Amino acid sequence: MGAVKTRLATGIGTGAATAWYRRSLIRTLTMLRTARLDAVVAAAPAADALRQASSIRGRIVSQAHGDLGRRMAAAARARGPSVIVGADIPGLSPAILRAALDAVQRFDLVLGPARDGGYYLVGVKSPAHVFRLYDKVRWSSEHALNDTLANAPAHWRIGFLPMLSDVDVAEDLTLPPQSSSRRRCSSSRGMISTKLQGR
Repeated sequence: MGAVKTRLATGIGTGAATAWYRRSLIRTLTMLRTARLDAVVAAAPAADALRQASSIRGRIVSQAHGDLGRRMAAAARARGPSVIVGADIPGLSPAILRAALDAVQRFDLVLGPARDGGYYLVGVKSPAHVFRLYDKVRWSSEHALNDTLANAPAHWRIGFLPMLSDVDVAEDLTLPPQSSSRRRCSSSRGMISTKLQGR
């Protein structure tokens, strides 16, 4: 309590924000198990605290120190393709997760755009260049997605998943979880951009 969803807590209170996040995390982990997807929970401030405070089974590791980009880069240092997803995405589905895992085999970078200008999912085909990918990204802003795209090497193939809403502030709780609108990514360099649809 007090360590998660601090912006949401400003609008609905710390207890309610923590309870919402716990439900969302359990829903996400249940979905991963149901879809038979192998997952690691990267916890902050520490994995031990999460193990003691929950009944979550499976691999739990502590997040690295630093901003969100440094923590995501450290989490993606596995060999081969990896996908990182937030635990605060009401519209996330097994179909989208499977589409992401399929896409990351074919694309260098896969992003799930969020309605607020950020993204709820990032997948990389290889851990190479991953730290550079998050350099000087303006996190928690409408620029996060475009800043990340600007950092991607010019030769990378980039794929996009359907746009969803994540929950950061109280107003996000009233939005529909999925958006049918198509996102146009502003990028001055030539890149291959493909909209991926969940099966």
